[in-house]
Formats: sequence, structure tokens, C-alpha cells
Amino acid sequence: IITDPMIVNLLGIEYERSYELTGYGTDRPILAHVGNNFEYSIGAYPESFTGQVIYLDQALHIDELLGEPVYGIIGYSFFNNFHVKLDFSREKMIIKKPNQTYKYGKKYKQIPLEIIGNKPFIQVKTENNQLTDSLKLLIDTGFTGAMNLYPQNEHILATEEPNIPNYLGIGLNGLVTSTMFKVDELNLNSQFRLPSVSTNLIDSTSLINTSIQNYSDGSLGIEVLRRFIVVFDYSNKMMFLRKKSSQFNDEFLYNASGIRIREDYDVNLRRTIKITHLREASNAKQAGLLEEDEILEIDGRNVSGQKIETIYERLNNFDEPNRSIQVNRNDSTRMYQFTINNEVPWN
Repeated sequence: IITDPMIVNLLGIEYERSYELTGYGTDRPILAHVGNNFEYSIGAYPESFTGQVIYLDQALHIDELLGEPVYGIIGYSFFNNFHVKLDFSREKMIIKKPNQTYKYGKKYKQIPLEIIGNKPFIQVKTENNQLTDSLKLLIDTGFTGAMNLYPQNEHILATEEPNIPNYLGIGLNGLVTSTMFKVDELNLNSQFRLPSVSTNLIDSTSLINTSIQNYSDGSLGIEVLRRFIVVFDYSNKMMFLRKKSSQFNDEFLYNASGIRIREDYDVNLRRTIKITHLREASNAKQAGLLEEDEILEIDGRNVSGQKIETIYERLNNFDEPNRSIQVNRNDSTRMYQFTINNEVPWN
């Protein structure tokens, strides 16, 4: 999927048909176009690929949230034709043809995949408040969190534990909101058990454009997958996981500051970091920060030149919960101080 129409114009891609693309969000579906015989290559892989390409009628600004240029998404047709090995900590993707011999050591645990509508799903079990549930979850490598659940799983929420309204981000069809909580344990096919997993119960209003909740219970994201080396073998409907000891036992953190940011540029092409959303229950909002404030410094350190990921880490430093943030608002510099993690004593 090409998410920037300007790239389509540069490549001169012609489309054969159009349709409405649906996904998470409260807005209307967006118009997408389909073209065939699109040729592309990936990294240093010696061969090029030819396949179908989908491009959007309007830009989906993934790069604003990631802080690096992103022009598209690799889809099912690629994964279906290769063994794809992902090592998130080393930032490596290794691809091999299915007909090549590919042996896995004893440290790799095999988990069956179910392919529905060109999407991979696995069966997991969750335990929360002494209640066990068996769930079918989408493997979503584009979701940076740990686990999303759909409204039919509302019974998993424990009323005596902290459950707070949350802004999850922007989906294909706009704003995505949820209720944030933690599941006591996530059991991956009886192979791996992960405690105290940050989870979002997505609001029904954010699912009005999609029917995925009719045949699945939610999705697993990078905050779970990064704890493993992951191998996808779609042709044999299998996924292999190898535990990364250095990361497997990391605590499942969350956006404790309640601040969402994006990378932006002013009229002089100067990079800025602006607040896009503030969680209602957060101390940051109560302290007086506003959406569209430009962040200048966090705890006395300038954010200029820092990656989005690094800025989020500084906003949510659990070891030092007291935050001071300097912002520019209407050409006036202001300082705000607050404490993170008071609202939800999870960590």
C-alpha cells in the first residue's frame, strides 16, 4: 500500500479499479485505487518483485507519528511468498524463498496461524481477575502497542482495577479511542506466558467501518512481538517464536504522560514537535498543556534533533516520574510541571 499520493504521481502508476478502504477510526472510509504489475525491490535482496499495488486517494501521514519518512505498507502478497524473519531489537528483516531449507532450533516454538481475508491470526489465552478467555487475535506488525481487544470482550475488564479512557491514535479512517487496562497474563499457545500486559479495549465507535470484530477478538502488536525473534511461514500457516532473554521480561509500560506527539515543519522548514492529543485523565492536561503546543524542552533537555521514539521515552521515564516541559504557544514560551503515573499505579 502506498500511503502518499505524491509518490504515485512520481512513479506514474495507473489504476484499474477503485474501492473504499476500511479500518479503525470514526471517519468515513477512504478511497483507494488498485494497480497491477507493480515492480519493486527490498533492501539488498537480489531479485525484484512484481505484484498488485494499492494507493490511497489522500495521504496517510504515518511519518508524522514515527518521525521518519514512511511512504507505504508491505502487505500479505509479499509475506505469502517468503519466509520472513523479523528481529526488532537488531532492526533486521531476513527473507527466504519457501523452497529453501529452513531449519529451526529447539529454541524456536511453533505456533499455528489461521489466515482469514489475507490476515494472520493466532489463538491465545488471557487470564484477568481469575477469569480465563480463549481469544483469536490478529498479528499486527503495524501496531506499536501490546494488545487490542474488541467490545465483545468487555467482560475481561476488572472493575476494581484502573481502567482509563485512552486516545490510541489515528487509524485508516481517523480517530481511534479505547479503554486502557492491564491483563494479568497473556498465554501464547501454551508456549510463552507474559504477565501484566498493557491492553486497550477499543471503543465500538472506532470500529464502525470494519467487520473484523465479527470474526476475531483483537490484535497483538510490536510491544509483544519485540520480545521474540519472529518467523512468518504463511505457506505452511505457521509462526515461529524465539524468546529474546534480554527483552522478554521487560515490564509492559504505557503512555503514562498521556501525551501524543507528531513531527511537523514550519514555513521555514524548521522541524517542530507538537502535541496532537492529551488524555483527559492525565496530569499533563491538568497541569495546563494544550494540543498544538510545540515542545521545546523536556526536563531541561532540548528535543531538537531527537527521534520521536526517544522523545516518548523521555516523556514516560518511569524511573524519574517528575516532568517539566517547556513549550511554545502563540510565540510565547511557557513551562509546565507534573508527575506521570499517578493515575494508574501499574508499574
